[in-house]
Amino acid sequence: MKTNLAKKPKFGEAYMELGLVEKAEGSLWLVRTDGGLVEATRATGCLLEPAPSDLVLLSYGSKGWAYILSVLERRGDQAGTLSYEGSLTLAAREGRLHLTSAEGLSLSSDQDLTVAVERLAVAAQEGEARVGMFATIGRYLQTQAEQISVVAEAWDAVIDRMTQKLKVNTRYVSEAEEVQAASLRQLVDGTMTIHAKNTNLIAEEHVKVDAEQIHLG
Repeated sequence: MKTNLAKKPKFGEAYMELGLVEKAEGSLWLVRTDGGLVEATRATGCLLEPAPSDLVLLSYGSKGWAYILSVLERRGDQAGTLSYEGSLTLAAREGRLHLTSAEGLSLSSDQDLTVAVERLAVAAQEGEARVGMFATIGRYLQTQAEQISVVAEAWDAVIDRMTQKLKVNTRYVSEAEEVQAASLRQLVDGTMTIHAKNTNLIAEEHVKVDAEQIHLG
């Protein structure tokens, strides 16, 4: 017959009691019970931070320790806070995870916010983004919009190849526009009109005008 030589831990006996939270002092809470005022810490499994006037389930033992096991009832309209000291992972091992809110949902971090998914879908009536520096790296980008409005002080784009298919294109430049290219070709099916107060055509070698009829003046 084998004898279990492992020593059993002696935590002492535990008692449970109801109490009302009076106030928080750092990581401790003062709880008013029938036996008097108890100084307790929050149990690790109690993620909802106790607040004054909360009805809580208190556990304390003969060794002098006391824990708030759970917040049973919140009296008042003060917001609740789920908190944990240290890193925390919220995981759904099977199925989906839903976060819903009737009024709003905010995500904030003092450092980084990372989203890694197989597919990302965002649906909203209105959207606004304020970013100090924004960088996007993607293989394929497709945008479908009825109207796009961009207001920027400066816009720099470095693109290897760009193709645009437009029905109507109108561009207003209040000061100056310059195009620098190794070669430039414009194909117009109908009529091409150039209207300017002064026009200068300068070529280092040849100028060729080829048409059935040429009218000058």
